[in-house]
Order: sequence, then C-alpha cells, then structure tokens
Amino acid sequence: MTNLVLIVHCTSTLAKTIKYNFSDDLDLYVIYNLVVLNDYISKLLTGHKDGEIKVVLVYYDLPDYLDAIRLLLKNGSDEQVKKHHNIYVELYKQQLTLLAGSTLPRGSASTKYNVTLPQGHSDKTIGFRTFMVFNVSHLQLLDYILEGNCGIQQLLRFLALKHGAYFAAISGQLEEVEDPEKALLMLSTLQGELKKSNEEELQIFKSEGSPITDMLQLHQCLMLGWDLWSRIQLVAKLIPRTDESPLLENDVETEELNDLYDEFLESSDERFVEKAKQLVGYEEEPQKPEPPKPLSYKEIVAKIENAFKQ
Repeated sequence: MTNLVLIVHCTSTLAKTIKYNFSDDLDLYVIYNLVVLNDYISKLLTGHKDGEIKVVLVYYDLPDYLDAIRLLLKNGSDEQVKKHHNIYVELYKQQLTLLAGSTLPRGSASTKYNVTLPQGHSDKTIGFRTFMVFNVSHLQLLDYILEGNCGIQQLLRFLALKHGAYFAAISGQLEEVEDPEKALLMLSTLQGELKKSNEEELQIFKSEGSPITDMLQLHQCLMLGWDLWSRIQLVAKLIPRTDESPLLENDVETEELNDLYDEFLESSDERFVEKAKQLVGYEEEPQKPEPPKPLSYKEIVAKIENAFKQ
C-alpha cells in the first residue's frame, strides 16, 4: 500500500513548478506553482485509490490559499469526507472528555457518547488529512504580535477548524522538504505522534521554535478537536492593536466571517475575500502601467528626423 503526500506551496510566484520523490510506501509531490498545476493535482487526488492521502497547504498568498482549499473540497468523495468528519468528531470528544478529567485506565479519553459539534467545526470537511501551515520563516523576533501576522494565524485557524484540518506555524527551509523521510517526520510531529514534554506550550505561538528536522522549527501546533472560536479570538485580546483593528474579538464577528465564508464556497461571494484581506493585511500588487502604444511608421520616421535636427 502506497500513501500519497502533497506539500502545496500556495503561491504562483516560485520559480520551480513541481518536485517528485518516493520511498517504498510513499509518493511525495511538492507543488510550487498552484495555478499551473491545478488540473494535475486534481488527477493525483482522484486517481490515488490505494493508501492514505495527506495534504499540506503552506500559506504564502491569500487568493492562492483559498483556491487550494476549493480544489481539495472539489476532489474529495462523499465517503472520504464522512471518514474524516467522523475522525474529527472522535478527537473533539476526546478533548471534551480530557477537559472534564474523565479517562480510561490507560489514560485515553472515553468517547462513548454523542455530541453536536459547535458552529464552524468541521462542517465543510475536507476529504483528506489536511494540514494548514503558516510559514513564519520571514518573521523577526516580535513580528508575530503584529496585527497582520495575528490575522493570518486567526484566519488559518478559522479555516482549519471549519474544514477539520490541523494547524501549525513552522519556520525554516519549507521549500526544501523534498525528501520522503523528512516529510513523514514533519507530518508525524504535526499529528502529535511524536509527543514532547512541552506539547501544551505549542498551543500558543512561540517565537523560539522547537526543532522538527535540521531545517524546520515548529512554533505552534494544534491537534484536531482542540481549537475553538473563543481561543482564536484570544489572539486578538493578547496583543496591542489599533482602534480599527480587523482582528476577530468576539462570536458576533466570527459568526459573520463564518456566514460570509459559507456564501463564498457556495457562490464565490467576494465579501468574504475582502474581509479576509483586511484580516491578514493583504496588499494588492500595484497594477503595471500599460505599455506605450506602438508607433506608426510615419511617427518613427518623424522621431528620427527630429533627432537629427537637434
């Protein structure tokens, strides 16, 4: 059985396009240009029938990130969506049970009860095990408390919660994770399979990361079922911010974003995109000036004649 791992750098600006590598039980594709490879990614997702599919979405650019999410939603089967929704429900119940202090003899949480998920929890489940990664390699020591960076964290956590995905903040040479062994080590860490003594601390962003590999540092890592709207809102309450701050601070604002996102997924309503751009401090690239109108033959001759006269 061969598993499939896609690491998608959600941008259309990187010079490389795609890198393929493999091991005995893993096919690894690193996608560097989402726009060019949209159709190819769809074929990989729908054509892989033997083994698990894991997808890492690395945040670079908001429009490309939203396009990547749409792509995953479109290519997951009903069976895959149901499977991963049920996984989320079980892990959410484990978190509730642990919070209440109820465990089985070996320390695992008992989940033999029914639960209704809160609004915004895995109600648009992606049919693949998905990891939403905030690439913080560019951040300086205190940049993580700037509104724009906190807004990116809030948005990605909101989306991860919505789609039943993992969230992590990572720094280092993410573009160089092209080796199957290192990719699996990263994914095992993000899934909590390699638990460390400071696991709880990783629920809060740390400027000094914990090493994953020799090229990657983990700054924040949230397990499935742990996050809540109230915890996402807490990010805004812990930093200095302006009076006109776009950060999510209460349930009313988060519910509004949730409704706009539902409409965006249904009909490409752009109001969510505008709200999200404000949240992450997105700046449109300046429009390039239009090229000058080509000169006619007579105009070229006239310019040459004028040059000789001067």
